[in-house]
Amino acid sequence: MYLIAIKSVWHRCLTVVFLGAGLLCLPAYAAGDDNVLKIDPRDVTDIQYMPAEIDSMMEDLGYEWMPVHDHAVDHGLEVARQNGQYRMKFQASDNESVTIDVHIRISDSVTGFYYHDAGNDDPDASSQTRYKKLKERLALEFGADNVSEGHSFFTP
Repeated sequence: MYLIAIKSVWHRCLTVVFLGAGLLCLPAYAAGDDNVLKIDPRDVTDIQYMPAEIDSMMEDLGYEWMPVHDHAVDHGLEVARQNGQYRMKFQASDNESVTIDVHIRISDSVTGFYYHDAGNDDPDASSQTRYKKLKERLALEFGADNVSEGHSFFTP
C-alpha cells in the first residue's frame, strides 16, 4: 500500500514537470507578440560589437535610436545592460507608433527583434512592409540561415 502511494505521488510530480517544460518550450509563448525576429550569429565571422552593428543597420533602415533606462542609473542610455543582455530601442523616423525593442544576449550575441506598431491592432500594409524589410535586411546582414521568425523560450 505504501509503495502504491509513493508511485502515485511520483507520477503526479513527473506529469507536472513535463507539462511545465512543454509549456515553456512552446514556439509562441509570448501571446500577441507575433512580430519577433531572432538572429543567431554564432556562425557569422565579421561581427565586431553587436550593439554597434545593430545601431548602424537600424539607422540605414530609417529608425532612430531611443534612450532605454538601466535600473542601475537614472538616465537614458543608448544600450542598457540588464540580466545578461544588452537592450536597445528604435523608433521609425516617419512614424512614432512603430518601435523595435532589441535584446542581445551578451554571452553569444543571439538577438531578438520585437517589432511593435502601437497605432495598429491589425497591422496594415505599411506596417507589414516595414517588418518584411527588417527581416530581409537581417537575412542580408547575418545570413538567411541565421534568422528565424517567432518568439520562443530561447529568444532573448
